[in-house]
Amino acid sequence: MTDEKTATAPINLTPEKFGTNATILLTVVLVAMICLYLYRFHAGLSNNQEHWGQFGDFIGGVLNPLVSFLVLSVAFQVWQLQERDLKATKTALEEQAKTIEKQRQEERFFDLLNLYLRTLDSITLTEYVSGSHGYYKGKEAIKEWMKREAHVGKHFLEFLRHGIGHRYHASNLVEITADSLQNEWRTRTEFREFDHYFRVIYRILKESEKLLGAEHFYYVKLLRAQMTEHELTLVAMNLWFDEEGEKMRDLVKKYGLLKHLPPNKFREAFTNKSGISPDVYGKSYVSSGGAIC
Repeated sequence: MTDEKTATAPINLTPEKFGTNATILLTVVLVAMICLYLYRFHAGLSNNQEHWGQFGDFIGGVLNPLVSFLVLSVAFQVWQLQERDLKATKTALEEQAKTIEKQRQEERFFDLLNLYLRTLDSITLTEYVSGSHGYYKGKEAIKEWMKREAHVGKHFLEFLRHGIGHRYHASNLVEITADSLQNEWRTRTEFREFDHYFRVIYRILKESEKLLGAEHFYYVKLLRAQMTEHELTLVAMNLWFDEEGEKMRDLVKKYGLLKHLPPNKFREAFTNKSGISPDVYGKSYVSSGGAIC
């Protein structure tokens, strides 16, 4: 087995080895021609200039084609070596370009992520309770805002706790419906405080493919993983009840942005009453037939 592999293995001569072998070959051929010439035509060195001319023609006639062939062979070897070097250089440059582009994509993503986090941190909430006050920022501000009737309103607070169809007492008995929630959203100015937050999310989703290239889904998933339950709930409410939010629906579907929206009364109502495609929960949700993933 070893002998067969050795016998069939290709001979790969470098230009240096090829040049050494060619020199040896030419030397052997030259010596052989001189010996043959002397043996065949002369018993020794001739004093006749004409004989030396004939001898030169004989040597030249034999060696010139051989030298030309060897030169051509060396040129071919050098050309092959240059081709290999060019291919290796091209491959290295392509890999380098891919690495640079990957680094640029990561930089762009972190720029977008920083934009999102700065926008999130711009959301603040200060509450005064019993002579003291609490200050909240970013994710904590949204969480506290969504928990307080003074901010989100009793209608939405009851909805978030109990879902569509729930009835509660205000000045009279009030039933929560999709229409009543949409009217409440559009009339309460408190919800406008988050318009800049929704716009930034929209722009990130809108520009991600152009800025991040083929890896844009991967990067948006990282962004998605940053969002808390209360952020996702707020975004879903904007998609459902706000006319501006409707512009973002296709992008939220594309990236499954609401995948981690918790299985609670709000998600149940959003799934059954909003009319928005279940793709907003991601492909695994749709492929599982609507199971919570």
